[in-house]
Amino acid sequence: MKRRGFTIIELLVVVAAITILVAISVSAYESYQKRSFDAQAVALAAAVKSGAERYYATNNEYPLASTLFGGTPTGNPPATFTSASTILNVPSSNLNTDNLKFTPCAGTGVCSAGSANTSKVYYVTKDSSDGTAQRQYTITIGSTSCTFTFPTTESGALSFILMYYSYQSRNWIVSRSDRGDVTTSNTTNCGFTPL
Repeated sequence: MKRRGFTIIELLVVVAAITILVAISVSAYESYQKRSFDAQAVALAAAVKSGAERYYATNNEYPLASTLFGGTPTGNPPATFTSASTILNVPSSNLNTDNLKFTPCAGTGVCSAGSANTSKVYYVTKDSSDGTAQRQYTITIGSTSCTFTFPTTESGALSFILMYYSYQSRNWIVSRSDRGDVTTSNTTNCGFTPL
């Protein structure tokens, strides 16, 4: 009986099949990661929005970003999430995960620079020192610069915006408070998405 080995063609077919299976697996895993990250971002943004709306029902205004930050916001996550956790009634562990960090923002230049960090969920209000001054924040969303305006008619935090990055759509998602008059300069590319 004669022993026969694999031919080059047979080996190439096996290698090609394995390569295709690995490519499909990697693609599926990357898609899973994107869906998972987006689900976490939506859940965090929804929890923050729900907490802020509950706060409004009791206080007739939303919590200022500085109040949630526990001091003057820097554009980075707070050192401790105790203030935000207590005020919004959201566990600290939800506000500060390995993938996402809750980041309250207010004041000129704090959340208005270029492209924001995709691992943060931003909560933006007027600054406590703004009073009835109009406040505008320009934020790059995708390749578009968007200007969000908190009007002069609002004193304190009578509205807010929430922003988070979607890896599936490869774009920033922006939502706003149920009340208040915060507006956007570009409703086509920078419109508000309901949570």
